[in-house]
Amino acid sequence: MPRHLVVQLARLGDLLQSLPVMMALHERSAYSRLDLVCPTPLASLATCFPCVSEVLPWDGDAWHALGERGLEEQSLMQAKELLHRVSGLPYFVAYNLNNHARAILAAHVLAHRVVGPGENGPLSTQLPPWVAYVRLAAGYRGWNRIHLSDAFCGMAGVGPPVEVPHLSLPIPELPRDLLQFREMEGDNVAVVVGSGDADRRVPVAFWRDWIAEFLQHSPNGAVLLVGGRGERVVTDLLHNQISALDQGRLWDACGRTSLPQLAWLLSRC
Repeated sequence: MPRHLVVQLARLGDLLQSLPVMMALHERSAYSRLDLVCPTPLASLATCFPCVSEVLPWDGDAWHALGERGLEEQSLMQAKELLHRVSGLPYFVAYNLNNHARAILAAHVLAHRVVGPGENGPLSTQLPPWVAYVRLAAGYRGWNRIHLSDAFCGMAGVGPPVEVPHLSLPIPELPRDLLQFREMEGDNVAVVVGSGDADRRVPVAFWRDWIAEFLQHSPNGAVLLVGGRGERVVTDLLHNQISALDQGRLWDACGRTSLPQLAWLLSRC
């Protein structure tokens, strides 16, 4: 069975937007095996991609540390060990979705042939057309008529999948207080209360007023607060400012779930 590999070493949003191209590749080559290499912290979520046979974790921190140390003998031995963890027989083709040296390196090390960034050689500066387009759109940050997930399909040489893809999410174990949210059948809304950049965060007062108005107009509604551990300060402030009557319909999942658990909770909203 031909073995194909998708290389996606960017962040969470890029990984999720890679699901359509993986579904399209799976539809085109139904009798081929499709694996995925992604950052180690995202591997648990990638296992929920229904079209992926195996997820290969890529330890970016370990590779960065080796790069900082230079080409000493011990570093080269550790590099071989890291490659051994993700490589067996070389893949027939690697579909690389990142225009970054580490992704180009991974694609060429793990496969006979590369499609996407690096397809003209690991040291070539010539960009394939779709890669050049995404780079231009990212740098200009202007009006962009092509969604990134469709651009990924272009990089891999396939059209978008026929049907909208979905994650395959088993019912997970959840913190005890979130078990009741699992049974909620009303108008559940998830609110991402924070942002990695403080300047992009929506003020707490806005969320307080929005949540109060939503719950007033939706008798069967519930609000799920999502985010990382850093957003717990925001959610604590919200809890203190929400009326006691609405407290029972406000659920706080910030920093308390794994990525698969979070994905399953979002599927209930």
